[in-house]
Amino acid sequence: MKHKTTFMLVCFGIFIGVFITVFVAIFFLPGTASGAKITVDDDGPADYSKIQDAIDASIEDDQIQVKDGTYYENIYIDKRLSITSDNIGGATIDGGAKKHVVTIAEDNVIFRGFNVIQSGTGVGDAAIRVGANDSTVQSNICDQSTIGILLEMQGSYDKNYRNHISQNTCTGNDIGISLSGANDGTIQDNLCSDNEEYGIYVSSSDSCELSVNTGENMSRGLFVEDSTDISIENNTFSNNDWNGIYLLRTISSLVANNLCQENTDGIGIREEGANDIHGNELMGNENGVYLFTSDSNLVQGNHIHNNSVRGIVIRGSQDNDVLGNIIVKNSEGIEFSAYLDTNSEGNQLSNNQIYDSTEFAVGAGDNGG
Repeated sequence: MKHKTTFMLVCFGIFIGVFITVFVAIFFLPGTASGAKITVDDDGPADYSKIQDAIDASIEDDQIQVKDGTYYENIYIDKRLSITSDNIGGATIDGGAKKHVVTIAEDNVIFRGFNVIQSGTGVGDAAIRVGANDSTVQSNICDQSTIGILLEMQGSYDKNYRNHISQNTCTGNDIGISLSGANDGTIQDNLCSDNEEYGIYVSSSDSCELSVNTGENMSRGLFVEDSTDISIENNTFSNNDWNGIYLLRTISSLVANNLCQENTDGIGIREEGANDIHGNELMGNENGVYLFTSDSNLVQGNHIHNNSVRGIVIRGSQDNDVLGNIIVKNSEGIEFSAYLDTNSEGNQLSNNQIYDSTEFAVGAGDNGG
């Protein structure tokens, strides 16, 4: 019995030792602590009066809380931090028209709730620039800048993945939100209005999701070029001078369940192809869908109505499938035409409802196909 008791005590001691070792190891794992809370106030009692001073003094995973006020500085975030404003738009960061106002240069940063204004006027200068991975930019107001929010590769190596840009308002800039060489990003529930050129601009990016955004009163609502596998769903683009949505040399992308109204073209696609365009409502534009030298697209199940010129234009484009669309109350339902030496051939129309066109339901110009 004595040996049995001793054995049990030894086992219990081993168990306790292992438990303590595991607990200590888990508790002190890097990145698991929430970090210290640092306060910033431009004119009151706080740890710091400048945001950059708080960043410089912080360590990884610290939380920087910024009080209402105006901060005249350009800040550079090079640590994994959470930087938030006490009230959305209550803290203003004014860059004084010098380059980027806020630069996020480290992964896993949270930047939330600021009014960010006055970037430089050079090409690519931004209110908020993200050159990192897995960061969140949320509920900010970006104004009076060349670009409101810019996602682009950092330095000479590929670094811009899985960033989340949501619930921001970008107005009064040249471009609202710009992605350049960004991959797997999520651009969701942002308002881009009254910018000079584009609401959202995407270039050389792959596998990004753009959903539930609003773009209005600009040159183009959304412009995507030289990109692949872009998902564009449940957005609203209205009252833009040219296109609601425009894809240039972009392939294998999804354009679904968007509302495009009161633009020149609701959805325009030029060059390349193999895109899926379905479930969209296109109304009050000059043209609902415009395929220009773009092949092998699927245009299916869209509601295309009350456009002043044409429901669908297929120009110099081949092997497109136009299936099951409702095309009603347009001047012309579907028009085929050639472009230079390229005819519109091999296109398939099936199960479309085309009625109440003031000119014709389906027509083809010379060599229209």
